[in-house]
Amino acid sequence: MKLASKCVKQLAVVPERQFHATVKKRGFRNVKPPPAPVAIKRIPNIRDVARRAGVSVATVSFVLNETHRHRILPQTQNRVFDAVKQLGYSPNLSARNLSMGRSHILG
Repeated sequence: MKLASKCVKQLAVVPERQFHATVKKRGFRNVKPPPAPVAIKRIPNIRDVARRAGVSVATVSFVLNETHRHRILPQTQNRVFDAVKQLGYSPNLSARNLSMGRSHILG
């Protein structure tokens, strides 16, 4: 049994197809392959919104903060809002507070 567990630990870094071939060659039975890595979903940021909408980060910022909106075409604003909705973007308040140097928690 110790040898089988040692084999599984050594094969944990091998792709699944090679894993099965090596286990079969060494003569082990009832050995399960290591679990597949799970992709971690990260929170979308303003760069992801800009990439999805096909505009710059500054344009996304202008649209979301409602500054210089008279300079941005309505079609571009709609693309930004669609990208925000598709990605589920919401501003990171902790990042904003760090960059501004204040949190507005107290008065």
